[in-house]
Amino acid sequence: MDWLKIFIGLVLITISALWIDLSLHLPFPSFARVAKVGPAHFPLLVASLLALLTLIWLAREYHKKEGEKEVHGVRLIPWYLGYAGYITITPFLGFVPSAFLLVTAVVASKTKGPWGSRLGKGLLAAAVITGLEWGIFQKWLGVPLPVGFFSFWGGKA
Repeated sequence: MDWLKIFIGLVLITISALWIDLSLHLPFPSFARVAKVGPAHFPLLVASLLALLTLIWLAREYHKKEGEKEVHGVRLIPWYLGYAGYITITPFLGFVPSAFLLVTAVVASKTKGPWGSRLGKGLLAAAVITGLEWGIFQKWLGVPLPVGFFSFWGGKA
């Protein structure tokens, strides 16, 4: 195992730890206090899963046999940073703008073609996906989503 992979693994674990810490400070809605499980646990679950997968990647790299296919953890760093950024800005901007920005960035970065086309697809996907998420959670299920500075999205500030 080379030092670059160890460094990348440590960076990914650090990002996951930051994400877990930020997730633990999300507001916990009063309706979920009885069950002790609520929407604030989803980012914690995802961050923990990413930390676990990074540890598995490091263990796999350590025990890799000669000629086995290379796994590149560097490709995961933008995803970790994107989700950590999403968790960081959601309390300030609210769920809808944060989710819109996240979906736009993910779709635009993973779509092929010129940037104008990629951005257009990202914005369209973000509008549809964020709208569906907001409609399902806020309107249908009645889950109060973080609103940040934009109280017109509904939910609790």
